[in-house]
Amino acid sequence: MPRPSEGTSPPRWRGWVRDGVGGLVDLFFPLPSGCPLCRTPGASGVCPRCRAELFLDTADACRKCGRPQPGPVGLCLACWRRYPPFDRARAVGPYAGRLREALLRFKAGGETWLAEPLGELLAGRLLSDFFPPDLVVPVPAHPRKRRERGFNQAELLATALCRRLDLTLAAGALSRRVGALPQAGLTGPEREENAAGAFHATSLCSLRGKRILLVDDIYTTGATASACTEALLSAGAAGVDVLVVAVSLLE
Repeated sequence: MPRPSEGTSPPRWRGWVRDGVGGLVDLFFPLPSGCPLCRTPGASGVCPRCRAELFLDTADACRKCGRPQPGPVGLCLACWRRYPPFDRARAVGPYAGRLREALLRFKAGGETWLAEPLGELLAGRLLSDFFPPDLVVPVPAHPRKRRERGFNQAELLATALCRRLDLTLAAGALSRRVGALPQAGLTGPEREENAAGAFHATSLCSLRGKRILLVDDIYTTGATASACTEALLSAGAAGVDVLVVAVSLLE
């Protein structure tokens, strides 16, 4: 289970309640069997075929955002135009095909159980591309979107990742300004303007000198990841890496 953020010490009874409720949910609403992405029966978690098809080859990728087919200087056009403040961003795969379908089922369809297999894929990417971070911080959801969905998809993904690799989750390290618009549907320049100053670090945990892994579902233009990174660095973080399920191939 993810360790609590610094400065928090949840009562033991909360764990008993959570485990008891979780057991009842598993009993009456068992998770679908087979591969959660292609629905191949008999598979335990994401099947080998999906893994082989989904994972991007990061050896030939933008050295900053991880998009395939970088330019001659090792950067994609978007990162060359606006150099991101984070150290590296990496994705499990492109926002297309089965991965896109799974994320739509997860976010729009409310199939929150998909956080576990998607967290499994994130763990695989982390182990192949990053050193273990000091803290894992999910991108905070827009308040309106969180009310509509009833959950923050980035937080569920980060929780699943921390549970799998025994990392420290700092779910409340960042907060999002209420007045900012949701990023979906905005153009690249609009996303940058909307994200600027939209995030700030809270006082719920100490970030000073810590290596941070920022977790989100999709990397589109990098505006959100950059704005979150700037907030974390301003609070004293030693550096920030970004890990997402999918990266958009559109610039």
